[in-house]
Amino acid sequence: MYKNLPIGADEITNEDGETLNSLLTDFTTGREKRRLTQSATLQEVISEAWNMPYLSTGNSSYVQAITGAVGNPEGALMRLVEFSFDKYGTRKPNDGTDDIQRGFMHNYGYAGIAFLHYFMANKDRIVSDAAALRKRLIQSGRFGQKHRFIIKTITDTLACGMAAKRAGLYAFDMDNLSKWVLKSVLETTALAETSVRTADEVFSNYYLSNVSSFVVIDHGFDIKKSTNPLLHGNPIPKTRVVGRYEPNTETVFVVPDPLNQYCNNRHIETKDLIDWMKAQDGYTYKAVRLLAGTGHPASPTKCHTFKWAAPEQPNEGEDDEPEEPEATSVHS
Repeated sequence: MYKNLPIGADEITNEDGETLNSLLTDFTTGREKRRLTQSATLQEVISEAWNMPYLSTGNSSYVQAITGAVGNPEGALMRLVEFSFDKYGTRKPNDGTDDIQRGFMHNYGYAGIAFLHYFMANKDRIVSDAAALRKRLIQSGRFGQKHRFIIKTITDTLACGMAAKRAGLYAFDMDNLSKWVLKSVLETTALAETSVRTADEVFSNYYLSNVSSFVVIDHGFDIKKSTNPLLHGNPIPKTRVVGRYEPNTETVFVVPDPLNQYCNNRHIETKDLIDWMKAQDGYTYKAVRLLAGTGHPASPTKCHTFKWAAPEQPNEGEDDEPEEPEATSVHS
């Protein structure tokens, strides 16, 4: 059912949210991306597609890491099954953890060969069990087409678990295990569906995260004629300029390429964002002088231009939240 052996990783959530999102999306695509070399020719890629489970653990939530870093994480979260466990033990004597460790010293073994023999002899039944489980999940009304990756993953896994129990490899209660898996999956999908951000929220986040690269200056301001040679808000960006904002007219000018790059890095659908821009009052796509009024020469740059009120910048530390108790997450 799985094409290759599983891959495992520990403390995967030490990576930042954008890296985790890219890892999840790329791995579950099942094939290496085609990329151009410096000479504009296609790089060699691994011709063999992969189809295997990826298991990781961490002291923080993979779901929360992606949700906090990606504009619209629903697509990525539909490829992830996460199980959370409350912290167990106190690391003090007699808290029970030593008993678990001692138990592992006497309860272990290799079940792979025995399972493969059983699987090959009962393949039709296992495939039938997985199909029946999928049908039950779909008929429950809780899952749809967008959940296809999750449905396939959990039904194949549970069908193999049922087979392993019939083969005598363990004595888990598969009914309770199935209910627990379903509960965890529903929690993940519910979070994914409530974490989708509107285009307005995505653009506001883009502006706030790049505000130091926007020229913020009132319309009609001319530094050469002003007795108070200060810009309205930010100084002129020291690096690249990604846009211009005029507070007195609530007009924003957005350079396309940096915005596209921001969206691509976060797996945000750029077309949806541009459609939202076009629906705003006064939208045009035209060449403007982003540094007009600053006393610095600049060539006109094509920009998305529209009416928009910039959000207030949060004060430093304003959004700090108390740390949550440490827990353990297992991701698949």
